[in-house]
Amino acid sequence: LDRRDLKDLTLCLHDTSIGDRTAAALGNSLSACDKLEKADLSLYNTKISDVGGHGLAQGLDRRDLKDLTLCLHDTSIGDRTAAALGNSLSACDKLEKADLSLYNTKISDVGGHGLAQGLDR
Repeated sequence: LDRRDLKDLTLCLHDTSIGDRTAAALGNSLSACDKLEKADLSLYNTKISDVGGHGLAQGLDRRDLKDLTLCLHDTSIGDRTAAALGNSLSACDKLEKADLSLYNTKISDVGGHGLAQGLDR
């Protein structure tokens, strides 16, 4: 399967030692999935911080994405990731459903505001 034709992705890497390198690489790979409509990414309880979270969030800028489940709770992501996620999701013209689990992270009001602004577009 050519990843450009991938429409549905489920990836469970929770409760592992993955970190920023893996998250950024995943974001880079997602950027090439031109037809992605559904993504279920379970990346909670990992070592991902704002560095990798930002790269991951940038990869979610998929015009055809309709359904997103993103679990990044119990990580060290922060305001930079939240703002990037808001920015990326604002470009998802067909987004119908988003389930974001971002609790127990380092996101403050600053990042929450950036995320909310992106969702409001």
